Amino acid sequence: MPAKLRDFEQSLLLEENLRKSAAEIEDLYDNAPCGYHSLDRDGVITRINNTELSWLGYSREEMIGKRITDIMTPEGLELFREHYPRFKEKGWVRDLEFGLLRKD
Repeated sequence: MPAKLRDFEQSLLLEENLRKSAAEIEDLYDNAPCGYHSLDRDGVITRINNTELSWLGYSREEMIGKRITDIMTPEGLELFREHYPRFKEKGWVRDLEFGLLRKD
């Protein structure tokens, strides 16, 4: 087998493995037992998993583009404001829990 063909086949195999890994990670995020969401620097929800959607009673379409502060309890809002500067500085915050309001 010519080297170029072998390299091409290896490249295709690597791409397929990468796609499978990405799908597995996506599934883990979406179906985790914990609620997860991602925010942009303005506090707007850019991604949310199925678990959190089921807890809150919203559809994905209702949540993407919504400000997280719009669905926070007063206590949650206070905690969020306390930690938000670090989020804006570093781009992430770990292990932070705050109260969110269900749609109903």
